[in-house]
Amino acid sequence: MTKEQALDAAGVAISQVLPYQTFVLRLGIVLFPILAFTVMYWVTKRKYTIDEEMYEELLRGIETKKLSQ
Repeated sequence: MTKEQALDAAGVAISQVLPYQTFVLRLGIVLFPILAFTVMYWVTKRKYTIDEEMYEELLRGIETKKLSQ
């Protein structure tokens, strides 16, 4: 297949795309990342809370690893 044939085939395929298909594609491109980031933020906020006790435990773990090296 030559370059011209490939471009012609692509032009035919693009011309057959309906407006609602383009809209759905654009909607998916915008909404999926927003939804993914929102879920990621919610899970992170809910599951990974660092309070004073957890912070002290993390610092003790870091110090232990530093001393063992």
